[in-house]
Amino acid sequence: MHHVIPSRNAHSAMTPFLQMMQISGEQDGESLAINEPVIFRFERPRERLIFYPAFRRNVAQELGQALASLSQAEETLPQAAAAVLGGARHFMFSTPHMVVRGDIGFDGRFNLYAVVTEDNPFRGALGQLGLQMSLLQELMAGAVKKQVGTLTIQHMSATLP
Repeated sequence: MHHVIPSRNAHSAMTPFLQMMQISGEQDGESLAINEPVIFRFERPRERLIFYPAFRRNVAQELGQALASLSQAEETLPQAAAAVLGGARHFMFSTPHMVVRGDIGFDGRFNLYAVVTEDNPFRGALGQLGLQMSLLQELMAGAVKKQVGTLTIQHMSATLP
């Protein structure tokens, strides 16, 4: 079984995610946990930040960190994006903690799909990792002159401390 949270962006995904955790999460000590995949699907991933009055954040620092982490792969992004445009179905990027694949949807937009081992969505799909993936998707879409499509980030499980 898995849980899918379709939404406009990360901001609008937060409320359904918290509701899902309240309803389906199991108490694990001080945490709530779902030990099944939780999939976030963002229709407008360029709307990449969550803004709530109780959140204290440094947006410039977060964007800087995301761009710095992508700078190592920047030279290879055009070739990877061209391979996706050419129909390649291989994974573009893989580490022990994440696998990322792109495709061109039936609507001609550049989609990105990531599977991550991070179990806290506020560090993953709703946090720094989601920000990084949305920037990666935009850079790759721009390299092949395609519009940004959906961004899907699958957590293998979800935990809220």
